[in-house]
Amino acid sequence: MYVFTALIISWEIALLAVSVGIAMLFILKGVLNMSRTAGERQTAFMKTLNARLADSVYGIKPIKAMGLEHRFKSLLDKDIDLINKAEKKRAIASSIMKAVHEPVLVIIIALGLYFSVIYWGQPIAGLLVTAFLFYRLSGRIFNAQLCYQEIITQESALWSINKTICDANDAFEHNYGVDEPHLNNGIYFEKVSFSYPNHTILREADIEIPAGKITTIFGPSGVGKTTIADLVAGLQKVQSGIVRLDDNSIENINLDKWRNNIGYVPQEMFLFHETIERNITLGDPNITIHDVELALDMAGAKEFVSLMPEGINTVIGERGSLLSGGQRQRISIARALARKPKLLVLDEITTALDPLTEAGICNTLKLLKGKVTTLVVSHQDALLEIADVIYQFNTDGLVKKAR
Repeated sequence: MYVFTALIISWEIALLAVSVGIAMLFILKGVLNMSRTAGERQTAFMKTLNARLADSVYGIKPIKAMGLEHRFKSLLDKDIDLINKAEKKRAIASSIMKAVHEPVLVIIIALGLYFSVIYWGQPIAGLLVTAFLFYRLSGRIFNAQLCYQEIITQESALWSINKTICDANDAFEHNYGVDEPHLNNGIYFEKVSFSYPNHTILREADIEIPAGKITTIFGPSGVGKTTIADLVAGLQKVQSGIVRLDDNSIENINLDKWRNNIGYVPQEMFLFHETIERNITLGDPNITIHDVELALDMAGAKEFVSLMPEGINTVIGERGSLLSGGQRQRISIARALARKPKLLVLDEITTALDPLTEAGICNTLKLLKGKVTTLVVSHQDALLEIADVIYQFNTDGLVKKAR
């Protein structure tokens, strides 16, 4: 409306107003870049701060035990200071944008009125209307600039969120298999190769995990032993070769149904601030109290649980803090066994345990022979001794059957 009215009264003035607005956009381009950079730095520093906060909370016990909480506080203070500096730059850029506009606009209007009256002989009444339209039109262009400045300040956060969404979509798991999973004979790797960037894990490996027996994968840290468990569970896909359950490729298997037949005990245990029963069932209504008690018995945990004040209804604290390391490990094994799995996967479960507790878990695993197929990832001698089949992993991606 302002442009249309200005064009009717004086197309020269209307053109001048638009030209001034565009010229100011280019003049203040450095300020806009300053806002964009400040927004990007804020986003990056905020992500760093959030990650450091999560790490601090996760590791608060060893941090306090070593008296390092003040060190972490200084790191958090540094992150917050960087965020504040980025915010100050953003505020300065916004203030510059607002401060420059008004004086420049007044000067342009004053000069325009002066030259129009003194040199061009324009009538004062028309000039006042034109000046008002010029002021309003330039103001609208300036407001658009302010909106654009706010957008570019916040855009880095949007791109960061979009990248996270895209990464999640790229990692989306497509389960095209429809066949029922069966594990009567074993799991077979045939000429399987798998690599991470700059790191070869498997090179045309042949591995057999016989049903009902204990198969142990061992080797130095970082050679990809855990990747075997990921491939078996379908969490990773082979890059060449094939993984079979009995005679059927895992790519033809319905992964949801297959995973319902897997009991998994990770190296880093996760227990909730809940009762022992809830930690084992994880809210699954299909797991009964009898199943919980049977799983505790099979995991060698029934005795110490029975001595607790409320038995399986005892709350074990945050991350199982009221239990010892060996007790937490046995609860994790009981959780896996309560699902009545066909395959039990144990990933470095005895690394931090004392020899007596480790021996007890080994005895538990020996009792499961013939009932459950067990895949153990470990470099502990005790777990090697009870294994029926042993595969040794090397740093060059080669696998050798040791037993």
